Amino acid sequence: MLTGYSMLEDLDLSYRIHRQARLVVQPEARLTHRRSPSNRFGAERYNHALTVHRRWFIEKHFGDVTSRLAYWWSLVGRLLATTVSSAPPRPAARRGLLHGLQTVLTRNHPLLSD
Repeated sequence: MLTGYSMLEDLDLSYRIHRQARLVVQPEARLTHRRSPSNRFGAERYNHALTVHRRWFIEKHFGDVTSRLAYWWSLVGRLLATTVSSAPPRPAARRGLLHGLQTVLTRNHPLLSD
């Protein structure tokens, strides 16, 4: 169960609906996303949470080796992106990703409890 600041909840909901019904795309639909400046994660915390939540999503919905390998491959890409990025929070983003990797490997997070 997601509590607090959740990530990928929209993907999780869409995937579960997809398993029961046909999803339809409406290209004319428009959405305005007004990001609140409050309660936002910094680069380190964001990348940690994203790493853990992506693993949770894969474990929840996919048991095949291909999906799990794709998860690990996505982390390689994310690590490369945070390494070569010119964005100022680059070191913090990389620290968050590595901390998230440690959390996933040790399963030290409520979403990853067996």
